[in-house]
Amino acid sequence: MAFTNPECQAFLTEGLWCDLSGDIVTISVDLNIEIETKARLNIELEISGVKMRSVIFKQKEAKTLVLTITDNGVPVDLSAAILELGVKKHKSDTTYVINKKDTDFDKTQAINGIVSVYISDQDTNQDPWAYVGELKVVFSASSIDKSADLTIIIEQAVTN
Repeated sequence: MAFTNPECQAFLTEGLWCDLSGDIVTISVDLNIEIETKARLNIELEISGVKMRSVIFKQKEAKTLVLTITDNGVPVDLSAAILELGVKKHKSDTTYVINKKDTDFDKTQAINGIVSVYISDQDTNQDPWAYVGELKVVFSASSIDKSADLTIIIEQAVTN
């Protein structure tokens, strides 16, 4: 039952109705939601052919991280995905110590689930610490995946 009363009109959409027949406004919603669950994407960190969930840098050291993204062992096509790598000292921190946006990634092998990102000497000019990172993969507004935690260790350098 849907009413065309102007006070209700703002609430009226498919599956939603409003009743102003008493002192209390009643808004009713019919929700027909199907939730598809799937396992988190398996994001493997690869440096020089070695797969790992952590990487060690010395302060002011630069490296290219190669990330391989699979779903149940099958490479995920990332060509249309938007990527972001965020690294913080603590998960609860509000600012990133390293933040790489989609344009920072090399996506020449994205169709095969492989992307790379350059971590500069300025990025690693941080206090020695085991930082926590996460790769966010946005396929669409309703399909966003995040990696398991990645440990980015920055060790004190001996040389400048």
